Amino acid sequence: MKNVSYLTIMDSVTAELIVKQSKFLGHMSYVKSKEDAEMFISKIRAEYKDATHNVPAYSIYCNGLMYCSDDGEPHGTAGKPILEILKRENIYDVCVVVTRYFGGVLLGTGGLVSAYSDTCKMLIEKATIAKQTLCATLNIVVDYSEFSKIEHFIEKYNANVVEKNFYDKVRMTLLVKSEDEDIFKKLLMEKTAANISIKNIGNSWERVRI
Repeated sequence: MKNVSYLTIMDSVTAELIVKQSKFLGHMSYVKSKEDAEMFISKIRAEYKDATHNVPAYSIYCNGLMYCSDDGEPHGTAGKPILEILKRENIYDVCVVVTRYFGGVLLGTGGLVSAYSDTCKMLIEKATIAKQTLCATLNIVVDYSEFSKIEHFIEKYNANVVEKNFYDKVRMTLLVKSEDEDIFKKLLMEKTAANISIKNIGNSWERVRI
């Protein structure tokens, strides 16, 4: 995977748009998988089962999965415009469902595209945008005498301390950006004259507010 970071959202948001008496209710949620997205879609459809349409679209980064449906609207006028906005803004790991209550006035093809697109834009504007960053999880074991040499460095490097225990030695679990892993480990080795144990126990995507 070439990229080590991409944009997503922190929390679920909603938005409302009225166009010629039709009500468009937008719902956006952070999702990590196709299963998460489908659960969110089912939830919205159950909650708004009396609506004329519940139009879904989602984009999952890790497997490049993108999906949309017009849910009964004319082909290409609802789900695709939503997905195009997500693609244009480069936002992933999100699911959008736009619920429509028909107001009695036909909007036409262009009107529908604009309404669904604008509802998605409103959701993005309201959302807290985050950066999903690939991080390495490191287990560190170091003597107390060496720990004092690296404690400030770890804080300065913005490594996220997940766990810290003081037993016979100091044992820590840290999260550091994967792109910084090699230099981070090299500097720790230098500062402790290699009197330190550093083990990568895995990599994961972590969300950070921008």
